[in-house]
Amino acid sequence: MIDVSYSESFETIPFDAGIATDFAEFVLKSIGKEDKSLSIAFVSSDEIRGMNRDYRGKDKPTDVLSFCFAETPETPEDSEDSGLSDGNSFFDSDNLGEIYISPAQVSENIQGSSEMLQTEFLRVIAHGILHLSGYCHDDDADIDDVLAELGSEGLELSDAISRESTPTRRMFALQEKLLAEYSASLGR
Repeated sequence: MIDVSYSESFETIPFDAGIATDFAEFVLKSIGKEDKSLSIAFVSSDEIRGMNRDYRGKDKPTDVLSFCFAETPETPEDSEDSGLSDGNSFFDSDNLGEIYISPAQVSENIQGSSEMLQTEFLRVIAHGILHLSGYCHDDDADIDDVLAELGSEGLELSDAISRESTPTRRMFALQEKLLAEYSASLGR
């Protein structure tokens, strides 16, 4: 199940919740997690800035943040190192977590048509889901730089997803592959 919500501060969102749900379900199925649920919340720049500051120590807005509920220590002994004094966590085997998206920040990522804006919303949804599924990238990685690097090396997205590739390349390449496959499934 995909739960999509909007902050009370929005009058309108330039993105359809149905498309967000369809795409999230497509991504989950594509990565073998179709039995999992997650939440997607569209929030203001101020709200996401506060979360980014409180949880990542970065006092600036960002386009997307992910908070994973599926992380738990492997063994009871590991729970002491988890930072949770009582050994409990937010572990939920069915719910991957929450994705927070700032439409204003997503809009700033691109300068173009509403179709480009929709693609960028899908990109940050895929990005968030991949984070919730254990994919990671360098903090300072920029998708445009990584994809340009892959192109200059003549690598196809499928090659960049291989185990020999860096985690950053794998994540961004998979994100772009999912976008391309979704677009193809819609006949675009």
